[in-house]
Amino acid sequence: MKKIIALIFVCSVFSVSLFADHFGIPLPGGKPTVIENFEEGYVWCHAGEDWDRWGGSHVTVGAEQWRKWRTDGKYSLHMTYGEQHGPSQSLWYTDYPENETLDMSEYDYIAMDIYNPNDFGIVFGFCMQNSNWDWLQSESWVWFPKGEHSICFSLKNVDVEKRKTVRRLFIMMPTETFSEGDVFIDNIRGYKE
Repeated sequence: MKKIIALIFVCSVFSVSLFADHFGIPLPGGKPTVIENFEEGYVWCHAGEDWDRWGGSHVTVGAEQWRKWRTDGKYSLHMTYGEQHGPSQSLWYTDYPENETLDMSEYDYIAMDIYNPNDFGIVFGFCMQNSNWDWLQSESWVWFPKGEHSICFSLKNVDVEKRKTVRRLFIMMPTETFSEGDVFIDNIRGYKE
């Protein structure tokens, strides 16, 4: 019996340590609300060349549900990108139907689980657009190295009223990379302070 208890303790410590390190602001206390778990629901797309008219060049290659890495459930989002030189970026997004919006006013922070299989660090930003197509970007960018992590963004800089009718969620990566790569995210969740 002692061996079983010791094994359970070791497994629980190991599973917590997988995501014990976090980047960005510290993960808030309290119970989070899962906004997107990639199990069902909305399709995530990559912004390709057709997005180039709205800013710099977009070198995103793909976005798809993936089973090889996940933190909960059966799927995560596998995001791929090409080489980035100069003022290019990668951007992935999902749109809600025209008659449906997401109320993000109840969240002060957004967190997600990340797996970066590359040998270099990546920078992410979290953005939204509401029913007026206002650009609503988190307070800061978050850098994270190779490995599995949780990252957290603050939404405190975004007007609460503008967050009430969100139609589009974005993940942005402005990092210059000199090779193709991929990154995985799972369990986008909101926290109230």
